[in-house]
Amino acid sequence: MGIETFEFWFLFTPGIEPTPAWILSLFAHGTVRHLGVNIVGILVYGLVLERYVARKTYLGVYISTGLLAGLIHINLTDNSGAGASGAIMGIIGFYSIVYLALYRPNGWNDPLENVRYVLAILGPLVIGAQYAVDIYINNGGYAHVAGGIIGILLGLVYARSQVESSVSRTIESARESPFRTALLVLVLAETAVIVYLLIATPENQQPQRQSRLEPRLSWFSSRFGTQTTRDGAPTSSDVNWSWRPNGTTPIPSRFVLTSG
Repeated sequence: MGIETFEFWFLFTPGIEPTPAWILSLFAHGTVRHLGVNIVGILVYGLVLERYVARKTYLGVYISTGLLAGLIHINLTDNSGAGASGAIMGIIGFYSIVYLALYRPNGWNDPLENVRYVLAILGPLVIGAQYAVDIYINNGGYAHVAGGIIGILLGLVYARSQVESSVSRTIESARESPFRTALLVLVLAETAVIVYLLIATPENQQPQRQSRLEPRLSWFSSRFGTQTTRDGAPTSSDVNWSWRPNGTTPIPSRFVLTSG
């Protein structure tokens, strides 16, 4: 199967109705560097989280945060994008809450345990730092910060669902484990600061991404279909989908790929 066939059916999906490009973009990346950075994120936080939750929980958090982050990106910007960064930020946020809420410190003699605690505390800071970088380099910041916040919220829901040690029992047992409670409060405070910064960022400084895939998108649209608007008029747009007047056949006039 050639690369053109693969792109047609699995990446940009004009032959599938409705298009699932916003789903499959979780597995697409613009450059090798982009893919490498995301792999590092999964290795650092994903491998640690995998030790503490079931496989279906891990996959559920990864897929749901990635898809929701992508949908938020689509609705807040008109720019295309691709990558698993939103899902990885969700994993980071989820891990920070779950680890601090459900696992008690066993002294500081275990170096690996110390590393896990540091990673949990730094989780929201990583999300906030990524958003700051996104503003500076004009990247897909909405997807990143949305994925992180959604992961944190899912972490709270998951922790509360645990019978043996939930977030509520953690807070109620502050005398028994004040250190862990203090760390959890710190993480939640960091999250609140991130939300505040997101709201307070001036509109002209909000991250707007011009995807590295745009040249390929233009090539693809010119190769596989005539660009039209909903009323059939020609257009040069390349960032969304339109339909023939009878509503039967999709025309790839504008492609939307989700979060970076």
